[in-house]
Amino acid sequence: MTLTGSGCEVPVIGTAPYGGYGFVINGGQSNSLNGCRVLKNPSVAFWATNSAKHTTMTSCDENGAAAGATASFKVDSGSTAVVTSPGWTTAPSFASGTTYLIQSTGPTTY
Repeated sequence: MTLTGSGCEVPVIGTAPYGGYGFVINGGQSNSLNGCRVLKNPSVAFWATNSAKHTTMTSCDENGAAAGATASFKVDSGSTAVVTSPGWTTAPSFASGTTYLIQSTGPTTY
């Protein structure tokens, strides 16, 4: 599955699916988010969980965080992701050994 240019504007905890999370890749493999954005993230903007494998997130942007935001990008243990050119205001949360991050400063493996 690939989403391109999709947006999630002002998700609300308790009323939106996944408790206010922006985009959740919940299992599966070879899923992609390209140029997606979350406006006023109240929790986690982009999340790979439940053994999501080979996830790619390219040029995705957390455009501002709301009170209570815990992570811009999150990849759980057991999942894997490549994150390229991200934009964030809240720090990411990558479990050890899950993520290859490519930024203008160079690549980093988590």
